[in-house]
Order: sequence, then structure tokens, then C-alpha cells
Amino acid sequence: MPLLIPEAAAADAQFPQRPVRLIVPTSPGGGVDFIARLLARQLSDRWGQNVIVDNRAGAAGLIGLEFTARATPDGYTLVLDNTGHLLTARLTGKLSSDFTPIALPANSPLLFVVHPSVPATSVKELFDLARAKPAGEFNYASAGEGTSSHLGTELLSSMAGIKMTHVPYKGTGPGLPDLLSGKVQVTLTSVAAVTQHVQAGRLHGLAVTGVKRLTTLSQVPTFAEAGYPRFRMSVWYGVFGPAAMPTPVVGQLNADINWAVQQPGVIDRFANAGIEPATGSPAQLADYMAIEAATWNAALKAAGMR
Repeated sequence: MPLLIPEAAAADAQFPQRPVRLIVPTSPGGGVDFIARLLARQLSDRWGQNVIVDNRAGAAGLIGLEFTARATPDGYTLVLDNTGHLLTARLTGKLSSDFTPIALPANSPLLFVVHPSVPATSVKELFDLARAKPAGEFNYASAGEGTSSHLGTELLSSMAGIKMTHVPYKGTGPGLPDLLSGKVQVTLTSVAAVTQHVQAGRLHGLAVTGVKRLTTLSQVPTFAEAGYPRFRMSVWYGVFGPAAMPTPVVGQLNADINWAVQQPGVIDRFANAGIEPATGSPAQLADYMAIEAATWNAALKAAGMR
């Protein structure tokens, strides 16, 4: 007797059939959170299912990453993180779990900013001040140990021959109040997190890591223009899932995320925050991670983490 499959059962095979959880391994307020919420809104509308942004900060992002790694690999639990952060966790042995690469939706340069109380209007002036003071007198904020803001600042400091004191936070957002009050003086962070504060004069932009100036902050030079052409570090944001996800689900997620970042509303919000939309296959994300490992190895050595 042939097996009859009702149409409703066939429809159940379509993904997703229930809300999808998008883990953000940092606190609200940073570049990862900003991108996650834009993607969640677009994907929710496309799927007719809620995409829940779940901030799980702590342990330099390991809490959110490990939560995702332990989830059922069915596509209903994903994580958005900057690729350097995930690479750091792997290269330092703090994270042994494998992930399924899904999509590479965006990239962004980093912005080097200083509190207005610091009498420096350029990278050179800041570093000259740092050299004239006792080592470590300047504090810099980061989104946590092993993040791009931490490793990038350590790599830059090693190039300049200076030493600043690292003050880690549980994400970019929690560190902003201390930066804006002058409790910490410097940070290297996502453009999205600090653009409005630079435009309002609450922070001074000293340099941007991209190959060209930002249209939204055209007065801020690139690091090459500031005298550090070898300092090249940008943030690529990747979407990952637990290991061994079904290929059809990965393919659909990739296509839908690539679609989402090409929507006019997302493109405009990205542009205002200095973020560039990106599209690519899961294989391209995996290849990119392999290539970037060398860059992050150098940064880890500069930070004394390898």
C-alpha cells in the first residue's frame, strides 16, 4: 500500500516553521548587535517567523559561541559574530567547537577615537603623548579580551612602541559610558558604535582602518594617511550555526541573508554606519576564515596571548 503524505506534512519541511534565535555574543550597543537587529527585521518579514536577537555576553564572547555550538544543528539557533573574535577563541584554544559557516553579510573598518580631554588631534600626537608619560598611563577600552578592539589596539601599540592599559568590557556598548565620560581615553571600535558621538563632538576621530575615508566622517584620515600604512584591520561579520547543519537549510539561510543585506533600508543604514554589505557562499566564508588566521595570529602575539 503506498504511503500518502498530506500536503500539510510536506509544507512542514519548509524552513523555518518556528522562530529562529540569532545569538549575539556581546551586549547591546555595538556593531554586531546593530547588524543582527537589521538582519532579524528583514528575515522576520521574509519568513513570516520571528527572528529573536538573543544577547549572550560574557567570557569574551565564549558564552554565546558555546551556547550556539551546543544547540541542535537544525538552523533554529544561529550566531552572528565578527570573524576575528571567533578566530581568536579558536587560536587561543578557548573554543574547540566547530561551526557551520553560513553567510558573510557585512564588513566594516575600525575607527580609532579619543576623548576630547586628551590634547591630541592626530594619531601622531596621541602616541607622542603616550611616549612622554609613564607606560600604561593611557587607558583604552575594548569589547573584551581577544576582540578586534583589544587585539587591534595591541598590534597598533606594538607598531608605535607604546604601552596603554587595557580595560575590557562585555561588549562595545557597556564601555561607551566610560569612554564618553573620559574614564577611559581611547578605543578602536566599530564605526557604527561611535559615529554619532564623533559627529556630535563627544569623541574625536583620529583614524580609520579602511583603504579610504568614510563618507560620513570625511575629516577622519586613514591609518595610511596618519603614518601607519601597515596597520590594516577590518571587521568581517559572519553568521554561523552548530556543526553538521543540513545542506539545504544552510543554502536557504545563505540565500536569504544575502537577500536581506541588499534591501534598500539595510543598505542605507549600513552606509550611515560605515558598514559595507557583503554577499558570498558558505565556502567563501570558510576560505576567508582560513586566510585571516595569519593576521589574527600576529595580533595575538602582539597582545601576548600566544
